[in-house]
Amino acid sequence: MLYLVDGNNLAHALGLSAGPIPDREACARAVVAFCRSQGARAVLVLDGPAEKGPTVAGQSHRVRVVFGEGRSADDLILRVLADSKTPRDFTVVTSDKSLGDRARHRGASLEKAHEFAKRLHRSSKPAATSGEKPAHRETPGQIEAWLAVFDPKRG
Repeated sequence: MLYLVDGNNLAHALGLSAGPIPDREACARAVVAFCRSQGARAVLVLDGPAEKGPTVAGQSHRVRVVFGEGRSADDLILRVLADSKTPRDFTVVTSDKSLGDRARHRGASLEKAHEFAKRLHRSSKPAATSGEKPAHRETPGQIEAWLAVFDPKRG
């Protein structure tokens, strides 16, 4: 799955835009964590110029961060869809109705930013609370030791 994410919309949905400038770093880290856990890829499109200094810390091989510089994130997202031979392979993440309508018209799927934010929160929970089995397995010796503690007839 390839996501085209309207970064400012998602930052707002995640509660990361308390001030006039959204927390781009936290937004990027959340998208990277989600993509790692889901085996997905994303392009996080942010309005405005890139900050001076190092790039957004959340980037990985699964997530590319793009800054609008002189163009809006909406324009960049629509350009990616227009240039793609397979726009149906994209899911556009935005709460902007106009952008969503235009993206769907070009063949992309749409996911509202607040719904995607909920999925980001769910994927960031530890395995024990998300219903997944833990990755750690006890050795036979550890199992015997625990059985001896809880079963007085053993050991």
